[in-house]
Amino acid sequence: MAASELLVVILNHTNEELNIEAESPSLDHGHWMDMPDSRPPQEILAGESGMLRCQSSHRVVGFETNNKVTFSWNIPYVGPNKYDCCCPRDAFNIKTLGGRGNQAVVVFVFEPVSGSDAGLDDATHCGFLEGGFFPILEPRAAPDAPDGYTPARVPCPKTRPAIRQATSLSTEETSWLELRDNSTFPALEEFLTRANIGGIDIEAYLNGIVSNGTTLPRIGIAISSGGYRAMINGAGAIAAFDNRTTGSTGKGQLGGILQATTYLSGLSGGSWVVGSLYVQNFTTVESIIYGSNVFLNSLWQLDDSIFEGPNDLSVTQYYRELYQDVQGKVEAGYNKSITDYWGRSLSYQLVNASDGGP
Repeated sequence: MAASELLVVILNHTNEELNIEAESPSLDHGHWMDMPDSRPPQEILAGESGMLRCQSSHRVVGFETNNKVTFSWNIPYVGPNKYDCCCPRDAFNIKTLGGRGNQAVVVFVFEPVSGSDAGLDDATHCGFLEGGFFPILEPRAAPDAPDGYTPARVPCPKTRPAIRQATSLSTEETSWLELRDNSTFPALEEFLTRANIGGIDIEAYLNGIVSNGTTLPRIGIAISSGGYRAMINGAGAIAAFDNRTTGSTGKGQLGGILQATTYLSGLSGGSWVVGSLYVQNFTTVESIIYGSNVFLNSLWQLDDSIFEGPNDLSVTQYYRELYQDVQGKVEAGYNKSITDYWGRSLSYQLVNASDGGP
């Protein structure tokens, strides 16, 4: 049986227990299934499928036929593992289902393509933990990005970029500002109306600016440097300015300023909160601090020392992952410094507590 098509179904972040009830995850066929006290196999037969509970995730980076997909999983009794491969988009299928919790149900199915022969037969064992299970897959060192933390060499663009005199905004940014104004204008109008400033007709004032062709006032928020102190202070300000925060649109509150903002930036510690929110699809500060989403709640574990890592990882495992990430950069011929380890450590607090994210 040729193992030339890979179907991976990952149910991220759910506490659902595996059982044989109809509403539970199931397979059309399968040779093994882990039970609460069983140890999952460290090898899977070609063409074999199975199901297990573990922490898992996947990430696809690429375009058209040049896709690089990374699978990350943490199997009980075995430990964490990451595998990166490169193959055409139509050579595999990934389905991600929703859920909450610290555990995931992950299903690996190795299916043959009719009439194909990749040199594997029914008796061939595929190394599950060694990343050698598909001839069509090209192994990579990367856990998340195309080359992980390791710097990658890429070809220069066919059209070399030209250096321009920055006496004005670029054409692209100018076009973007026109689109952004469509969102900030109503938000600014709503905020100023709610502020109830005496003696000013807010609607007439703003409409007058637009009708006269005058540039609409644009708001920029900058969060200063200062490590964790700047991060927490900036998070508080963003939460206060965000109309999605509970109670932020009451009398005397500042909710809506964020929605009326054109630019948001941060320096050093200030960039930690900005970057963390952006990576999480610009979620709210409130959802990270008080929300019920277990993944978001695992971020910003600032009560835990950055030298010990997140709750879900042992100190040994945490430092092993940091070392392996940075070592890839060294093996590629680049110098390393303490900043490499510091940056990767921060990513566990700000991006993804389970593996540091991209």
